[in-house]
Amino acid sequence: MIEDFGTASIETLLLTTQFGMLQCLPSDFFLRLNGTGIRHLILNENSLREVTLRKSYKDPIRYNRILPVTLRHLEIKNNILQTFKVSMPHLSRLNLERNNLGYFLKYNRYSVTDTLNLTDINLSSNKIDRLHASIFHGHTHLENINVSNNYLTDISFNISHLIWLKTLDMSSNRIEGFDETTMKTLNHLFENSNLQIDLSNNTLHCNCQNVPFLLWIFERNTHFPLRNSMSCEFSNGSTNLRSQFKRTVMQLKKECTSYTALEICLSIAIMGLLITVFGGLVYKYRWRLRYIYYMTRSKYKRNIPDDIDGNYKYDAFISYSDNERNFYF
Repeated sequence: MIEDFGTASIETLLLTTQFGMLQCLPSDFFLRLNGTGIRHLILNENSLREVTLRKSYKDPIRYNRILPVTLRHLEIKNNILQTFKVSMPHLSRLNLERNNLGYFLKYNRYSVTDTLNLTDINLSSNKIDRLHASIFHGHTHLENINVSNNYLTDISFNISHLIWLKTLDMSSNRIEGFDETTMKTLNHLFENSNLQIDLSNNTLHCNCQNVPFLLWIFERNTHFPLRNSMSCEFSNGSTNLRSQFKRTVMQLKKECTSYTALEICLSIAIMGLLITVFGGLVYKYRWRLRYIYYMTRSKYKRNIPDDIDGNYKYDAFISYSDNERNFYF
């Protein structure tokens, strides 16, 4: 069948549930498709575990994992992929949904070269807790990123250069809030695009430390169209109703502002009390403290005679009161 590809004209190739227990594609699979004019390749629901760069035995100069130049849409959903790394300079859409690429993508990129034409990437349901920082480098025209249904807690990957980005789907992850760096990066993107971020089905933390993030979402509400689908968990473990997001944020801000003011006042009062008590003790025991000071000083810093080599007849000095000067030995 693979050999027949080289003599056929193919625009769409659907190979769903066709490979049985085959974990790797034939060595010259993509090479055979080069002359077919293929545009859409679907390899869903197979047992593929690895799609990586390998030299072809029949053509050792070329790589069989360089995708055909005519291919625009590659879909490998619901396999058991643990490794995926190809050269795809002309691909427009890549769907790797429902695989096991979490560990691989933490330390590696899926593209060997820049993907100047890629507009859509789907990495949902891949057990991802962190993505390689430069995973989207070279994606100059990327418009849609789907990393939903994973274990992400923040945006650890760099998207500051993705000026054409329209949607970032991070729904159903483990996001509790974004750090300050992430918010600054997204603010820069917001200024140049109408980026839409989906954080639905994430449980945010409703505490005073997370107030800046919650207020930021409220202020940038046009970029979070599904903000009312986010839950907010309080310190006691309770969760507010999703439809009350605005009211919850405002109430939390008010409580945290009062709490902060109370903390400042208590801190100042305690500091003033400590200074007063310390000053009073120092004043009360000033003479004793001075005595201890000089005793300690005399212990570690004794007076040294100017002329320690002088010859003296006696080595004693008698001190007496003038009233007793008539005393005789």
